[in-house]
Amino acid sequence: MTTSPKPDDGPMRAEGLWLEDCGLIIRAEDTIFRVSGAILTVQSTVFRDMLSLPTPENQETLDGCPQVFLLDTAEDVSHFLRAVFCYGFFDPFHSSTNFPILSSVLRMAHKYEADELRKRALIHLSKAHPTTLIEWDFMDDTVAWAEEKALDIAAIARFYRICQSAFEDRIITRHELSDADKINCIKGIRYLETTGAANILQFLLDCYYNCWTSGDCSASRQEMHRNVARLDKYDGENMTVMPLELWRRTHWSDLDVCEDCLVDMKETHKDARQKLWSNLPKIFALRDWKQLEAMKAEALK
Repeated sequence: MTTSPKPDDGPMRAEGLWLEDCGLIIRAEDTIFRVSGAILTVQSTVFRDMLSLPTPENQETLDGCPQVFLLDTAEDVSHFLRAVFCYGFFDPFHSSTNFPILSSVLRMAHKYEADELRKRALIHLSKAHPTTLIEWDFMDDTVAWAEEKALDIAAIARFYRICQSAFEDRIITRHELSDADKINCIKGIRYLETTGAANILQFLLDCYYNCWTSGDCSASRQEMHRNVARLDKYDGENMTVMPLELWRRTHWSDLDVCEDCLVDMKETHKDARQKLWSNLPKIFALRDWKQLEAMKAEALK
């Protein structure tokens, strides 16, 4: 957050959020913001109720404007007010954002009952942490943040992404995770690297009874299994490829199998991925997908 220099060692004026023609001053920590109370009350029920109260005779003013003191961080207030007043700062999904902005807007919008901003933030969050395999496969990279906190509606996809991007020792030191979450993530990695990966690649070892040339197709599948399985080997330096990403779309063109085999293999592989996705709540000891979908629907009302 950028601020102007302190005048006479007083609070700092927030750059871009000190609007001379507006009549409400908000202070958070050592930063002050001058904005339109009328516009803010349209967005926030809490501010509407707060500003509708009679002005106390002893209320502090600055430059003739009433001051509202908030206990929130200056960064949270800055992100929230920019989302309200600055065009393009926090646009609806598919626009890009980052997690510090998203978390501030979501936290403040919930606290001050800014329902439209809260819903917008939840949509950003739900797209970043999908609840279906199709959403996961086609998720927009612009919201795949490296360091994440999330609500329960996003927990499963968040845990899976943590397993993708962190060794066990890094998981242990993540301050935003509870001890129980750390244990569940580490247990999840162990399962995904072993049983999960084996189940995903089992389609390369299965027999397909519609095959035209079973010997040739089987040999090609087994060779491909050996090659792809190497991606799942832990070496202590490179991240293990998680099961949902083990088999890439480009691998299909590397197979030398008949058309009937290819059709059956794609269906079997699709079913295996869906089964793993459906089991992720159990793997991470979290609520099941049905409960999370219900929570998501309720939050987005």
